[in-house]
Amino acid sequence: MKVLDALAKWIQPNGEAVYGTRPFSVYGEGPTTTTTAPASHFGGISDVRKYSAQDIRYTTKSDVVYAF
Repeated sequence: MKVLDALAKWIQPNGEAVYGTRPFSVYGEGPTTTTTAPASHFGGISDVRKYSAQDIRYTTKSDVVYAF
């Protein structure tokens, strides 16, 4: 329940950057970004390592780019 409560609190201010978006042409930036990993089913780089505070991932909708 704690995890779901935390997710519900996070999605309220961030949902616009999640729902109805597509992967951006740039997969992401940061120390866990690699160009040697296999492509994901979205066509970007597959990355299953733990993210750090320096990692950024992108989504897009219309003419807006969101960064996480």
